[in-house]
Amino acid sequence: MEAIALYHPRQTVLTDLQSAMASGLQILNTLPLVRSEYLLKGSTGLARLDWGTALANLWIVVEQLVAQMWECKIVAPTLAADPGKARKNQLMDTRSWSVSNRIEMLFQKGVIDLDTLHALGAARKARNDLHHSGRHPSADDARAAYDGIAGLLTILLDGKRPPLLELDLNDHALVDPFAPPRQIPGKPTHWMAIPKLPGEEDLERAEAIAFRRAVSEPTSNS
Repeated sequence: MEAIALYHPRQTVLTDLQSAMASGLQILNTLPLVRSEYLLKGSTGLARLDWGTALANLWIVVEQLVAQMWECKIVAPTLAADPGKARKNQLMDTRSWSVSNRIEMLFQKGVIDLDTLHALGAARKARNDLHHSGRHPSADDARAAYDGIAGLLTILLDGKRPPLLELDLNDHALVDPFAPPRQIPGKPTHWMAIPKLPGEEDLERAEAIAFRRAVSEPTSNS
């Protein structure tokens, strides 16, 4: 298998890698509260059918995106009219303004659309069940968190969707969003013998002897 894979190895040109990194960093620079590693881990967990890992990491990104949106859409406009320190402390108090309260306020202000609100609500419930009760999330729970992130990112980026969100996670194999899809050849080009497991040859030999003996011996009906 390694020999077949190395016959036509996948190659990545350094300039393409630099371009991909520059594109990602350009987006992250506009979202200083977001840590990209959680988004990558969550997306990978979703592709690998690891719903718990996906939900846990993606919900961290949800909270970071909500905090970013809260500062941009609520705190900044409010402080522009009333720059008092007490007002800022009140708006930034996470005990008074939990993530769920912030999401609801952003929806009431028309910042978040209804589909994103529903996705975030389903993901939040699943995350709480996982955190407090150890209830393992489902595929729909993890996908809800991913859809909620897609909605939040699209709003924060003024309608632009990052290339990461264009990945096809349904085939459960992450691919480079910057690389064009390649057609898989219809016919194989290389064949290799499959190595036998320990004792497999002896088992096959014994089965062959038993089969020949059963064929050569006359049946009771004959």
